[in-house]
Amino acid sequence: MNFRAALRVSAVALMPLFVFPVDTMATNGSFLIGYGAKSRGLGGAGVAFAQDALASAVNPAAISEVETRIDIGAMLFNPTREAWVPGFSGRDEVKSGANLFLIPNMGGVYKFNRKISFGFSAVGSGGGNTRYNENFFDFAGEPQPTLGVNLAQAVMSPTISYKLTKNHSVGFSPLIALQSFRAYGYAAFEDAGFSSAPGSVSNRGNELSYGYGVRFGWLGNFFDGRLSIGAAASSKIFMSRFSKYNGVFAENGHFDIPAVYTVGLAVRATDKLTVAADYQYIEYSGIAAIHNPGPTRFLPLPPEDELMGAKNGLGFGWNSMKVYKVGLNYEYNDKWTLRAGYNYGDTPIRRSQVLFNTQAPATVEHHATAGFTYSPNKNSEWTFALMRAFQNDIVAFDEFSGDNIRISMDQWAMDVSYGFHF
Repeated sequence: MNFRAALRVSAVALMPLFVFPVDTMATNGSFLIGYGAKSRGLGGAGVAFAQDALASAVNPAAISEVETRIDIGAMLFNPTREAWVPGFSGRDEVKSGANLFLIPNMGGVYKFNRKISFGFSAVGSGGGNTRYNENFFDFAGEPQPTLGVNLAQAVMSPTISYKLTKNHSVGFSPLIALQSFRAYGYAAFEDAGFSSAPGSVSNRGNELSYGYGVRFGWLGNFFDGRLSIGAAASSKIFMSRFSKYNGVFAENGHFDIPAVYTVGLAVRATDKLTVAADYQYIEYSGIAAIHNPGPTRFLPLPPEDELMGAKNGLGFGWNSMKVYKVGLNYEYNDKWTLRAGYNYGDTPIRRSQVLFNTQAPATVEHHATAGFTYSPNKNSEWTFALMRAFQNDIVAFDEFSGDNIRISMDQWAMDVSYGFHF
């Protein structure tokens, strides 16, 4: 079996993660704030604080601190998205439908010996979805009754970690990713001449894309385990192009997943209380389809090499993103652990880019989280987490529509997971 065939077979293993699509820009731009109910209960922090088998989804080295176990869970995600586009729409406000999503995750760790651990994680990592029942992009051609996109992303991470010494571990994960995309209601941009590939912009059904990348990590323990420091780097995930939608995304339909860099620490302040904090940098500037600016005027049309789908084609105009995460983990007794956290990251959307971002309103910045784990016995545990992402609006004058545009989003999410220790 050659590499591409193996990649396709591996991608099939991710298909269960697409039973329900991952929703709109959830929630540090296009990424979840963390992976697994325990991490999300801490505001997404965890690069230096491994709590379960999902640790490899952030830091491959962290599974050296995890005993043999399996974890499986899901997040019920409820966002509210709104757009106010008076220059196009006959209404002041249009709300997106499809507001409830189930995002699954799973992972496992096998401690081979004192130095080597093997792990696996599969997560719904991010994506985007909007479905407006009013098509405010009806400025040319035949108007269509609905407007929207759906982008679902999942990543699988087989992992190996190695203890260099008693207190220092390194880890490696090849990343295998799968995407699904569809768009509808965008015929106006074809009709108006904004795409380099007319006929490959809208209403072409679902299309899959697969790809690969790598993740490296390090974890160090100091002062008899009172301080842990972790660092991880995930490369850009190079995805196969969307050939049905090569008139949408820059570089002939390519939509890669950006590189992510994370550093953090965990301080065991007392025997019961641990404080974890992460800093994360998401390199949206490395993805043309995300970083390239969108249209700023109706006429004249952009140059040929800047049309939708072209090498320097129109995009969402996102900046790279800095994210700050902090969480408190309190081990009340051998059955109950309590968590609280906070996550902040400036929206990646530039104010000059609100038009295209009506379809990707990643406006939320502040996230508050809380959660707990209940262990009925020494081998099993149930974990719950709740997240609230507070409403944030972006209002800016849009030269293309000739009016102010407002985009807005807020979110609720609830996690449930089950873990079993061997």
